[in-house]
Amino acid sequence: MNIRVLHLSASDLEGGAARAAFRLHTGLRENGIDSHMLVKSKKSDNAYVHQVRFNKIRNYFSYHLDYLLWLNRYPGRENVNFSISFWKTPIMKTIRLLNPDIVHLHWISDNFLSLETIEKLNRPVAWSLHDMNPFTGGCHYDNNCNRYRTVCGNCPVLHSERQNDLSTWIQKRKKKIYSAMPGLTMVGLSRWMQEAASSSSVLQGVRVVNLPNGIDTSQYKPVAKDMARGLLSVPLDKKVILFGAQFSNAEKRKGFHHLLKAMSNFERDDLVIVVFGAKADTRDTGIPFPVRFLGNLHDDLSLCIVYSAADVMVVPSEQENLSNGIMESMACGTPVVAFDIGGNPDMIKHRENGYLARPFDADDLREGIRWIIDNREYQTIAENARDTVVKKFDIQVVATQYAELYKSMLNIS
Repeated sequence: MNIRVLHLSASDLEGGAARAAFRLHTGLRENGIDSHMLVKSKKSDNAYVHQVRFNKIRNYFSYHLDYLLWLNRYPGRENVNFSISFWKTPIMKTIRLLNPDIVHLHWISDNFLSLETIEKLNRPVAWSLHDMNPFTGGCHYDNNCNRYRTVCGNCPVLHSERQNDLSTWIQKRKKKIYSAMPGLTMVGLSRWMQEAASSSSVLQGVRVVNLPNGIDTSQYKPVAKDMARGLLSVPLDKKVILFGAQFSNAEKRKGFHHLLKAMSNFERDDLVIVVFGAKADTRDTGIPFPVRFLGNLHDDLSLCIVYSAADVMVVPSEQENLSNGIMESMACGTPVVAFDIGGNPDMIKHRENGYLARPFDADDLREGIRWIIDNREYQTIAENARDTVVKKFDIQVVATQYAELYKSMLNIS
């Protein structure tokens, strides 16, 4: 039996979750699964990615009604994603036409899919947990408040002072909808996410498994460092520290302030910091080293060159699922320093292929950077980093695991 899987994602290439979903889609097709994607924003030329045409006026009003009806009641709320997922969208007709055996949900916020529509899919549903939103009261990362385990309310993201607030209502909707979906399987992309989902109040009784994202290691592979640096005009005689995030307005969770603190006390003159994902920042960062800004990178080849040009990548996030950046950097043979939190230990083996710093110790973060860039066994560490990704996260390995999951959901032996 040829299984037809339909991946629902707000986009196919915009954002880390979208890229991960697209990689899985292409990997499944290479493994003989009849995989399709249905998206709101299509950026690839893949023939099996289908775009839903949203009415622009309706989309505009649904987006702004979220603020007028709900979010404006919380003027002090944090400037981070908070998804209500209420408005119905014109998606069911296309789903029926594609007639999948399994629907695989990915990142479906941005008014792409309502919770109430999910209940009406009438097919086995797998849902990849790219963040915590599917089981929280609206936030995408809970900043360790842990209310999702019991009852949301007094929401710290909303800066709410009421127990029965918007997050409470969203959490109740999720619990009611999930309890009516016996064919629902949640996929924690990291062991941390699997454990968090399993402990949530809305997913009690729901199957939760752990399967990772995958990456094409024939595409993400080392580029000769002198060539990569030449293409980027980065000095060959410097140690290059790589950081990727929205530099100017990064949310606190991404931990740029930890990197600032670590680098401000780094007393040496052979370092340069390369930042991708943002344009130049005019603020005084306090970093006593040159900082190169590369802006947003949109293609895999450019990313491979940037990762390969670096000696080490630093990911100082305070909460992280299964970071695409860590996986991509390691696949390109560049070790990573990150805090020992979330899904980072799924990829980084301390002092074997990278460095896991104590959360959230800037001094240990700095020690990890030093340990990698000055290590006499640097080449072995770099090779270990790539080997880990090839063995555990290559898209062909991962696609086979997902094919087995789909078979179990359809009771196919």
